[in-house]
Amino acid sequence: MLQEVTLNAYVAPQSGGACTGLTFVITGDVHHWPNRAALKAYIEGAGGKVAGSVSKATSFLINNDVTSTSGKNKKAKELNIPIISEDDFRTRFGN
Repeated sequence: MLQEVTLNAYVAPQSGGACTGLTFVITGDVHHWPNRAALKAYIEGAGGKVAGSVSKATSFLINNDVTSTSGKNKKAKELNIPIISEDDFRTRFGN
């Protein structure tokens, strides 16, 4: 007698993707992705990490308002972390 088996999809972490070894912080509105969660999923799928706050471990802060005086922008400037727009991200890392 055959029994029904349900398989769950498993997606292995990417290695060697465009974002491998990099940590991003996303702040503000996004325009090319439906929301920040979708951008986060793209980064993680390309081997990167997404953090909630800027620290010395942050590689890039993604903010479409690169001249903002927000706390995250101030912290990134203080730590000499590049602040890039979504367009800059797409140019450097694809999509």
